[in-house]
Amino acid sequence: MTRGAGLLIFKPDGLCFLIRRSILVADPGAWDVPGGGVEPGESAIDTAIREGEEETGGLPVVHIFGSFEADGYTTFFASVDQNEADFWRPPLSHESDQYGWFDPAEPPTPLRPNVRTVLEHIVA
Repeated sequence: MTRGAGLLIFKPDGLCFLIRRSILVADPGAWDVPGGGVEPGESAIDTAIREGEEETGGLPVVHIFGSFEADGYTTFFASVDQNEADFWRPPLSHESDQYGWFDPAEPPTPLRPNVRTVLEHIVA
């Protein structure tokens, strides 16, 4: 059973969107995907979208094209149109203090373990 879910969003150029966790949450300074815990009665995809909306202040139009599950966490892969990505400026929140687009083969560090696992899977 999935205990958590998140979104790994990609632009057409292959870069992926990550957020850096603030000092107010667990694993401060670690890079992560927008995501969180599955609530009762909620599907993993609903969690990923809800958490993505909450943690970024609103998602651009995304298209889910796959997923990866490890250790009770499902990461959904989503694509975003280049134009949407170019104009998307997520506000920072108490949960995150920075965001950016990164090459999955050369991500920022430190990474949360679930993100490292997903990136190692897709880059391999």
